[in-house]
Amino acid sequence: MRVSAASHKSHPETSDQQVSAFLPLPRIASAPLPDLLASVNGEIVVLDELDDPNLFGGIVERRDTGRVLFAMPPRRPTGERERCVRVLLAHREGYSRDQVRSAFAGGCVA
Repeated sequence: MRVSAASHKSHPETSDQQVSAFLPLPRIASAPLPDLLASVNGEIVVLDELDDPNLFGGIVERRDTGRVLFAMPPRRPTGERERCVRVLLAHREGYSRDQVRSAFAGGCVA
């Protein structure tokens, strides 16, 4: 397993920013979560070992299966978990922190 490092190439929606551009940011922010997960061969995994209220979550890409695992701490409300997965996916796709904050205006974003 390895922690994700997004590949980079030009993205038409950003000036000089380099992003992978597989998923447009508006889609990441608004598409049904099951569709987003399917598009990246992703899965949410709740790990009891991550039981820390200050922990946001993380991504693990499995080379052996091609799966993208979104590791989340337990006891996180469903809406918050969904938002965290979307934010992690946006960062994986190479969008900057400012771009992600703009796309998710009004909520907590890392």
